[in-house]
Order: sequence, then structure tokens, then C-alpha cells
Amino acid sequence: MRKKQLLQYILIAVTFAGLASSSCAASNESLRAMYEADQSERKSVQNDFSHIINNDRDRRAAVLLMLQTAKLNSAEDYFHAAMIYQHGTTLEDIRLAYSLINIAVTLQADQVRYQRLRALAWDRMMMMLNKPQWYGSQTIQHGSLQPWKLYEVDETAVTDQERKALGIPTLAEARADVARRNADLEKERKPETEKPKEKTTIKPAVVSFQRDPGTGHQLLAIDRCLAMFWIRLSDRGLTEKLMAQQRTAQPRMMVLRKEERDVLALLDGKTKLIYPEMSGEACFFDYVAYADENRHLVLDLMLDDKVVPGPTYEVKPYKYFRIRLGQLDADLQGRQVKLLTAEKIKHEDLGQ
Repeated sequence: MRKKQLLQYILIAVTFAGLASSSCAASNESLRAMYEADQSERKSVQNDFSHIINNDRDRRAAVLLMLQTAKLNSAEDYFHAAMIYQHGTTLEDIRLAYSLINIAVTLQADQVRYQRLRALAWDRMMMMLNKPQWYGSQTIQHGSLQPWKLYEVDETAVTDQERKALGIPTLAEARADVARRNADLEKERKPETEKPKEKTTIKPAVVSFQRDPGTGHQLLAIDRCLAMFWIRLSDRGLTEKLMAQQRTAQPRMMVLRKEERDVLALLDGKTKLIYPEMSGEACFFDYVAYADENRHLVLDLMLDDKVVPGPTYEVKPYKYFRIRLGQLDADLQGRQVKLLTAEKIKHEDLGQ
């Protein structure tokens, strides 16, 4: 989203906030339903995170349309809209969330939950600007098996009394919570470390070919095999491109949640690097994609699941894998196939 367009949305929000000046104004029931869906999806550990990402994006688009058409009627509406944007992936998303929740607090200052969300949005915005947070609400983890950390806090900005008034844990409580999460993580990892290590193979996974409801693009999801990543496959020509070429010329870097045109540009050699929308929700991987003699889709990957948030990215040692999937068809929609092989390889074996 361009900054100019974002400012226009904020101005629209501020302009129509006057229409919601009464705390008794009727709330937008459609927006309330979106808010409740946003919350309920996050309470279920069984939900596919990729579906939540897609639904979040659709909800943000719906909120923008409501802003453009002046459908936010009350302080509660601005709270609901802010919560939906708080789960966005870009700095612009969080800035808009902060603007919306400020309107809610202005209209109904006695609502502690509005003030609490304002504090959370501020912390997340500071983190995305690579600055210390104030309230201590944001934690980070560089890779699914890495320990959690409390993101840097400016301890002079806010007191523990102010945190308690908003229902936010004190810094000591926040640090204790991080310690508990890391202890739980260590318990989960311990049985694995006690098992004999496999030298060449990694755990098989189910690979699902699905259609993105927002864009219609095909999605290749590999779950719990190489941390978390997505490759967007196009309905128009990507399968044929992979089948027609012997190899891609060289490894290409890609990240989570990108558009069809970006994938095709990578395959066509027009670009080599795509940056993530938010580094905390993406892992870097270089890949060589090709079809083998049996028309199986093969991905040779160089994976880095320890991306460090901030304006620059710390380079970590890559892990190298080869994934061999089912046969390529003209239309992959709705297919579920077993991962045929997933093995660790050496850097010099990429594309061989």
C-alpha cells in the first residue's frame, strides 16, 4: 500500500469519526462478525496458519472498503477495525491500526480494552521501526526451534503501574512468561534429541495443492517439513514452464506470500530477490525448481528460517534440502499427495 493512499484512508477515518461521536451509536454488525472471526481463528490451535493469513488479508480489504464508504459508526467499530489491522503484516498496516484505535479512544476514553490495544499497536509499530517498544508486549522468535525473546524495551518510557492499569503484564511477568515458553519448547525438543539422528532424511509431510480464495492462485503448502514456507503456483503457465525446462539457470530467492507475477518473474530470470512483507513472518529460501525424468516436481532448497526482523537481515548458515513431489499435471487444484522424498543435500548438489 502506498503511503499517500494510506494517508487518504486515515483522513477518511478521521473525517467520519465525528459521525460516531456518540458512544451509543449503532455498531456495524458485519465488522463485528469479522472481528469475532479474527479472534476465534486465533484461539484454535488446529487452524491452518496459512488460512488465517489469507483471511486476515481479506478482512483488511473489507475494512478499507468500509472506511471508504463511511461504514464505521461507533467507537467499537474503530476498535474492531484497529484489531483487524493490528494483525497486518506491514508497517503501514500497523500505522493504520494505531490511527484507528486512537479514534476509538478519543470517542470512548473509559474503555480500557481500547487503551490496551493502542499500547499493543504502539509496541508493534516501534518494533517494525527497529526501535525499542514501551510496554513490553512484543516477543520474537528467530525460527520455530529457536528460543523466544522479549523484544527490546525502553524501560524509562512506561511504568509497571501503567502497564497494570491497561491489563498488560509487568516486565518481570513478561520475562517470566518468555522463560516458561522456552521451558515448554525445550520439553518438546528433548525427546527429539534423545532419538537416533537420521543422517540423510527428514520427516515426510503431506503436500497440499489448494486455490487461494483471495487471488485464485494455486498454492503449494509444505507443512512441518522445512519450517514454514509457501510457493505460489500460477493457474496460467507455471506448471508448463517447469515441465518445459531442464533446470532453472540458478537458485532464486523467494519468501512467504508473494504474487503470481513475482513467481513468474523469478522463473523467467527477470528478478532474483524478493523481500518479505514482514521478516518476522517469513523465512528466506533459495530454490532450484525442475521436473525430473518422471515428471515429478523437484525443489532443491537453501533454507534460512532464522530471519532477524529489522531494516537489514542477518545472514545465517543455510540448510540444504531436496524435495521430490508427485507428478506435475496441468491443473493441481485440490490435489493432496504424499511427499515422495525429502533429504538433506550439500550445497554443491543443488540442481544436480
